[in-house]
Amino acid sequence: MIRILNYLFVTCFGIGSFRFAPGTITSLITVFFLYSLFKYKSICINNPVSENIIQLMNKDSKFAYFFKDDTLNLVSVGSLTKQKDHKTLIKAISLINNNKIRLIIIGDGPEHNNIKKLINLNNLNQKIKLIDFTNNPYSIIKEADAFMLPSKYEGFP
Repeated sequence: MIRILNYLFVTCFGIGSFRFAPGTITSLITVFFLYSLFKYKSICINNPVSENIIQLMNKDSKFAYFFKDDTLNLVSVGSLTKQKDHKTLIKAISLINNNKIRLIIIGDGPEHNNIKKLINLNNLNQKIKLIDFTNNPYSIIKEADAFMLPSKYEGFP
């Protein structure tokens, strides 16, 4: 597939110095490629999330106290499953010997107890807070410096 994409971009689109490397194909390029091949058999599904709704929902959070001005404040939102791989994110934070990092993980799922145990085992209760699923994560995301997505993969099953 990589060779086909390289060939198409170099010969068909005239981009002579462009090269794909394994693992670097972005969804935009993939969608463009697939659309150009199957444009008569495909449809576009727009993002169902409205910016207006997000603006209305990003009011103050009761968890904002956990984030500090002098820390790197991270947030991760997703189901607590092996696919979402929050354990790797927790292990990475445990390796960083710095108290200036805070992480809030928002979600529910079958890995909830294992993730909680991992946080306790690594004495990360002061750095990582696990919050149950909420319909309004935007107020917490708004306070974060970065959004973390440690998933092993994304997409439909």
